[in-house]
Amino acid sequence: MNLSETEYYEFLDANQSLILYAGKRKKIVDAKWNLEEFRTNCNGKLALECANAFYDNPHILREFAKENPDKLSDEKIKIAEDFRYFEKGSFFVYKYLKDYTVFIKDDLAFGVLSLSDPFEAFFGNNLPTYVETVLLPFKGKIVYHGLLMGGRMRFGSGYRKSLNEVYKKAKAKYGIITSLPFSGNAVYAKESPADQLKYFMKTKANRAEFETDIQQLLKKHEDLTPLYYQEWGRIDASYYRKEFKKLGLNKAYYALLQGQIIGSAFKQKDLDNLIQKLVPASKRAWVYTFKM
Repeated sequence: MNLSETEYYEFLDANQSLILYAGKRKKIVDAKWNLEEFRTNCNGKLALECANAFYDNPHILREFAKENPDKLSDEKIKIAEDFRYFEKGSFFVYKYLKDYTVFIKDDLAFGVLSLSDPFEAFFGNNLPTYVETVLLPFKGKIVYHGLLMGGRMRFGSGYRKSLNEVYKKAKAKYGIITSLPFSGNAVYAKESPADQLKYFMKTKANRAEFETDIQQLLKKHEDLTPLYYQEWGRIDASYYRKEFKKLGLNKAYYALLQGQIIGSAFKQKDLDNLIQKLVPASKRAWVYTFKM
């Protein structure tokens, strides 16, 4: 996924005007160059030096926006001002998805759009790979600054497996980050304790990643215990449905408690009556019922 042609040129104007300004301030390029002369005479090495002049001195954004040397529109100035939230460093380019390409840095996964050419044109099937670049916010999305260093490194199956675990953990905890700046909050941070527990137990990967969090949550909120066993019931019911289907069992209602089938009936009300008689009152809310 890449920017539209209109978006691409908006980004180009904002980014190049800013790094040209930074390059002039640090005497990297001719102080008399205008934007067109910069584009005509600039190569990758010079562009990177000018870009780094900004990343090393982001405070110049204020002066740039005030002077607006290339007479950019207010919208393009706003785009440039957002570049203060850049994310610079080494990234694993992990996988292509429909809406973006996943870049991984430390324990974070970013959904990144390319500029004019899709990332597949650079990396082909050689993923995952390792690059040095800078991610920039752009109108609610994340793009890269147009320069990629590296991209030729290949990884063995063991390293790919390890990276896949990093990706799953990052996705489970923070989701795929699609805008900058990143708040630093986990995806579940603003949820109620009950919704947090449901999120922690949603998938096998989540249950493994948040095992300690689950126990801490239950210790802090004892009233979540019934929900905890209900969630396990949901998980176990999926297994039993498959097994019962293999056995060719007739349709019926089943009750689960702590992983065990404790009763069944052809009608829900009959199963409910059985649960009332069979299960202590203190544990009835733990019981999960499902229909086969």
